[in-house]
Amino acid sequence: MRAKFLVRMILLGAFAVGVYHSCKLRMRRRTNKRRPESSGTADTKNKGAVAQVSQTAPKLDEIIDRMIKREHDEIAAFDSTANH
Repeated sequence: MRAKFLVRMILLGAFAVGVYHSCKLRMRRRTNKRRPESSGTADTKNKGAVAQVSQTAPKLDEIIDRMIKREHDEIAAFDSTANH
């Protein structure tokens, strides 16, 4: 009984250490991506990113609006079948 408990605790500890290191690695990658570049090309890249975001924002809004409309249509369909 104690042996099973000990093995489970060791495995749980190993799993927790693995998760911890995985999260730590992800955070390092995110912070490395956010560091500003020292070259002058960073401004050019930022302008391109802003232009890309401004082009995709209306598309995203349209997609969200369609999803909300479909949900409202489904709710209305459920309500109409419940009343009959």
